[in-house]
Amino acid sequence: MGARKYAGDYRLENVPGKGGKLRTVPVYRGAYFRFSSPPDRLRRAKRNCVIFLCAASAGLLVPMLLTGDLLRRWYVVLPLVLALVPAFGLWRSACLLLRAGERIIREHKEQMQERMAARSIALLILAALSLAGQIGAFLTGSGWEGWPVAPCTVLIILSSIFLFAGKKDLLLEPIPEGE
Repeated sequence: MGARKYAGDYRLENVPGKGGKLRTVPVYRGAYFRFSSPPDRLRRAKRNCVIFLCAASAGLLVPMLLTGDLLRRWYVVLPLVLALVPAFGLWRSACLLLRAGERIIREHKEQMQERMAARSIALLILAALSLAGQIGAFLTGSGWEGWPVAPCTVLIILSSIFLFAGKKDLLLEPIPEGE
């Protein structure tokens, strides 16, 4: 059963279990949704989502493996570390997206649509803050020793923009009750 917010979508029913004993199980009775995009656009959108998430994840993890004076500055590293939270949430939403079938429940709809867009914007903002810190560090004389961090951060920014723009192909519409 989902979170308390979605408790109204479930009804408790008694079903026979092993040995004939009755078990009480939650059964989904809420609204179902389906993708409004044609199947070919939906496949392309799912593929692009995974590609851009892999690129953003690589852009987040590669700077963590580097050493240098630039990565000792908290205003460069802290936004990148905080960006791991929305990146993890994006991967969670992407897993739901890849496993989605013909009928999607309301909880998964919100995680795939609204939360995915919000998390991609959060990732964009945190990466932009880190890039601003990198530019500020360079202008104050940090030098070029941390140059690999900047392309990784730009990769995160571009990936999050494309993730947000790709949400139009992942729109969901309600399934009428009779279908």
